[in-house]
Amino acid sequence: MATFKLGASGTYGNYTGVYLWSYAANWSGNVAPANGANATFSTNPSLGNPTGVDDIGNLYLDSLSMPQGYVAVVGSLEIGKLTLGSGFGEIFASTIPGGSSAALTIDGLAGSQGIYIGADGPGAVTTIAATTDPGEYYEANEGGELVFNAAPSVNSYISYGNAPGGFVTTVAFRNPGSTVVANLDQVAVGDAIALPGGDVSSVTFTDSTGFNFNGTLTIVTNLGTTTFDHVSYLNDVTPTGYTVSADPTGLLRVTFNDAPALTFQQVARSTVGDISNVYAWSTPANWTPNTPTPSVVPLMAASFRSSPRTLRVLRNWRTRGCERRSRSHRSSR
Repeated sequence: MATFKLGASGTYGNYTGVYLWSYAANWSGNVAPANGANATFSTNPSLGNPTGVDDIGNLYLDSLSMPQGYVAVVGSLEIGKLTLGSGFGEIFASTIPGGSSAALTIDGLAGSQGIYIGADGPGAVTTIAATTDPGEYYEANEGGELVFNAAPSVNSYISYGNAPGGFVTTVAFRNPGSTVVANLDQVAVGDAIALPGGDVSSVTFTDSTGFNFNGTLTIVTNLGTTTFDHVSYLNDVTPTGYTVSADPTGLLRVTFNDAPALTFQQVARSTVGDISNVYAWSTPANWTPNTPTPSVVPLMAASFRSSPRTLRVLRNWRTRGCERRSRSHRSSR
C-alpha cells in the first residue's frame, strides 16, 4: 500500500507550494506508486486546494482510498476503485496550471458523500466509468467536462462552476434514460449537456426558485426525450436558446445561450388577407436577425418601429390568439 505524505513541496505550472505525486519523498517508503498499486491519499483540507498534484504522466491505480483532502490530476489517472470518505476535499482533472489536457477515469466508485469529483479547465475530462453511481458530489468548472457512463443516482449532486473566457463547461450522459433524477445545480448560459443522438429538435427550460431544484430542463433528440427534473438555474435565470455541436466524447453537445433580441425592420411589403402593401411579421426579411417563425417573435423582447399599417396587421394578429401562443414558447426554442 502506497500512502501519501507531506514530504517535499514543489511547483507545477501556476500551482505553487503543492506536493507532487512524482516526488518519492511524498510517499511511504519513499517510493512513488507504479501501475497497479493500491494507494491512500489523505491530507488536511485546510492545507489548500489542491494539496497534492498527480503529475505522473500515465498512472493506473488498482484502488485509491481518499478520506479527505484535495488532489489535482494534471496527467492521466485511471482508478480501478475509488473509495471516498466523508471529509472535505476533491479529486479532479485539471488544466488550470497550464496544461492542454488532463484525464481522470474512475472505473469503480464507493463511499459516502463529502468529497467532490470534478473537472477543472478546458481540456480537463473526468469520466465516471463505474457501472453504478452510489450518489456523490460532482462539479465541472471553467470549461471542464464530466462524463457519466451510467445514469447518475437520485442522491447525486452535479454542479456547474464558473466558465470565464467563454469556455463551455459540459456534463455528458452516455445513458441518461428518459429522466435524470440527480440534482443539477447552477445551470447557466454558456453551460452544456451532451447526450446521445444525431440532432436536437427542442430544448425547454422551466424556472427554478432559489436552491430548491424545482426547475426542469427537457431536451428532445432524434433518439427520444430526456428530462432533468431537479434543476437549479444560476441566479434563477433560465437560458432562452441553444446551439448544437459535436462533443469530443462522440455525443451531441447542447450549449445553452440567450436567443438574440429581434428588431423589426420595414424591408418587404406584402398582402395579408384584405390588407395590401404592409410589412408582415411573417416575412423573415422584416426581422433582424431574420426569422421565419412569427409565433416566437414577442418572446425575444423584439424592438420594433411601426407604421400605422404595421400596427393594423399586429392588432389583427393578436385577435387570432398568436400572442398567447407565443408566450407559451417562452422557455423553449
